[in-house]
Amino acid sequence: MSITTSGSSAPLDETSPLLGSQSPAISVSKSLSTYLVELMLVVAITLAALTQLWPYFDPEPLPIITHMEMSQSFLDVRIRSRGGSGGDTKVTVLTVPYSPHRSVMVGYEISGRSTYSLSRVSVKRELEDQGTVLAIDIDYPYHWFPFRHEMKTEMLLALPGAVRNFAVLGHKNSLIWQGLNINESLSFSADTLGGLRILRPITANSLINVFTKEGIIHIGDSPVSAPSINLTTLNGHIQIIAREYTNLTAFASHQSVQADLTPAAKIRTNTTIRVDNNNLLAIVRNFEGHFYAETKDEGPRLSGLDFPVESLNPATGWVKSKDGLGSLEMHSASLRLDFERSDAIVK
Repeated sequence: MSITTSGSSAPLDETSPLLGSQSPAISVSKSLSTYLVELMLVVAITLAALTQLWPYFDPEPLPIITHMEMSQSFLDVRIRSRGGSGGDTKVTVLTVPYSPHRSVMVGYEISGRSTYSLSRVSVKRELEDQGTVLAIDIDYPYHWFPFRHEMKTEMLLALPGAVRNFAVLGHKNSLIWQGLNINESLSFSADTLGGLRILRPITANSLINVFTKEGIIHIGDSPVSAPSINLTTLNGHIQIIAREYTNLTAFASHQSVQADLTPAAKIRTNTTIRVDNNNLLAIVRNFEGHFYAETKDEGPRLSGLDFPVESLNPATGWVKSKDGLGSLEMHSASLRLDFERSDAIVK
């Protein structure tokens, strides 16, 4: 008997993919490449971690101290700190008692907890805008573990004369001002932490602008004067003595504010102070115009008024004249507001 089959009589190809004979080799190849990639990643991460952790085994180094002298041919000063959160910059401005050549002295000390960190701090000093601006840039390195890489730059700037504009900008800054006058504007910002302290009077013709996320704004030893004064701290105390201003705004979220204010006379002025969760104590001298005072407690405590208030909380009314050009607005958790007469002693 003969048996016949239909279809192709060609022998089966044992290497055909349908039999899966090559799949084990493909699987081994993929596993090996994946293993190599993962191994390379582990090595890279380990090396990066060792670089960051090395300062733990590095003894604390000596600080870097630098001093330089130059003539004051510039009009403006701008100091800016940049880089990692481990960098802290403190600037102190002094007055040179006598300098026949109008020499400016700049000195700074950089200290830290590791030689590796200090070696990567950069301080650059340049004259910009055709020599009218002294620009000092302080660059701090970035680190995965900034608490171990804390770096601090203490800068001393001694000026023989007044400057036109002065600015300190960055993440973590502080400024102590004992210099001569600032003719146009003072700008200060600390995006994470820092404070300002003014120890000599400043009379600026334009602007005083101060911002800190967390820190104290202390202008309580010497008065400042400028057409526009803006003060903001999200977590810090404000103390301010301001004279002959046109517009003043102050904001403190969590701590108190003390203000001794004398707005400019016979022109339109605006004063706004807000304290979200603390007390406000204000003395306003020679004020003439309308006021608005509101608190979260039983109401503001007012004194020195010529006429009774129109309402209690918010307290509204006017001082000296309904036609006065002054506008005063204050908000706080608790408020004491004293209006001083023109014959009061003014610092």
